[in-house]
Amino acid sequence: MEVGYAVRNSQGEVVRMIGSIRDVNHEVILKNRLKSSYQRLSEFRKALDQSTNIILTDLDGIILDANQSTVELSGYSKEELIGSHTRVNRSGYHPKEFYQTMWNTIKAGKEWKGELKNRRKDGSHYWVFTTIFPLKDKFGNVYRFLAVRTDITEQKEAQEKIFQSFEKIKASEKKYSDLFHFSPLPMWVFDLDTLRVLDVNEAALTNYGYDRDEFVGISIFDFRPEDQVGTMKEFLEKNPGNFTVSKEKFIHQKKSGEQMIVEIFSIPIEFEGKLAQLVLANDVTTTVRYLEKVEAQNKILKDIAWTQSHIVRAPLARLMAIVQLIKDGIVDLDELNQYLGLLDSSALELDQVIREISEKANKLEN
Repeated sequence: MEVGYAVRNSQGEVVRMIGSIRDVNHEVILKNRLKSSYQRLSEFRKALDQSTNIILTDLDGIILDANQSTVELSGYSKEELIGSHTRVNRSGYHPKEFYQTMWNTIKAGKEWKGELKNRRKDGSHYWVFTTIFPLKDKFGNVYRFLAVRTDITEQKEAQEKIFQSFEKIKASEKKYSDLFHFSPLPMWVFDLDTLRVLDVNEAALTNYGYDRDEFVGISIFDFRPEDQVGTMKEFLEKNPGNFTVSKEKFIHQKKSGEQMIVEIFSIPIEFEGKLAQLVLANDVTTTVRYLEKVEAQNKILKDIAWTQSHIVRAPLARLMAIVQLIKDGIVDLDELNQYLGLLDSSALELDQVIREISEKANKLEN
């Protein structure tokens, strides 16, 4: 890089030239590295945009931006969404208290997670697992909300069909028997007094690794990890002898010791003259792990976006300002070395920021 300017006398005549030649290889490397990082980040964002719904709102819930995945799932155009309130998606399924709790949480600067049943423009419904991130300025004040949503409609509809089948069981022992014995999902019946298993289907035996003689008669605590027994006892204390149709998530342990996350559907029935509970265990380990991975990637993208908007600007602005001063001939010879030093330190600072962005992008790749 060659930087120079003319020194003129009082008549405006050029009397000498002052200039410097500086190796810009370092800056070229920085520029290429930054370009590469941005390109990779753009690819990650494109992949995320295809699989995840992203909505940006102000503090009042007015939509400021929405990605293409959100447009396709909701049925609204981007123009229709931007400027609308998020309640445009409400289905009427959740009570007002549900939304009040959600808003109280995010306005307090805390993340909120949950399942939402929303309504498309055509009136049909869909389910999304949603994480809402409060975005904060440099003073720690919340000024935006970023909602990241994953479509779980198929999973919820399948669960709802099973749940509805359970409710029909009360009126038909034959339906119970057919559903129980031929279900591909693990099911068992346990005694409400002793909390021991009375009957179990083949799917449960296969999934949990027990034979029938081992499974029938064991306590419902026996297929839970030791650190989860307290959680189950706490659940039972909150529902003492008063089991109803319910749906909860627990950690279960197979005979081999392998653990899995299960969503439990249960319903009270009468079994061989005893008050009992019919249980269906749906293994959701893969789904939960996937959602956790998506959430982790979303947090990394959030960090990268914050770094780009807050950290990159400072050294980049200094670089541009110093170069402009030298280019305009405002800097005299005595100040030149000082400004070149600032130019170098700003370039090094920008290099470090780019390295951090690259490291975070690598985490997404892995």
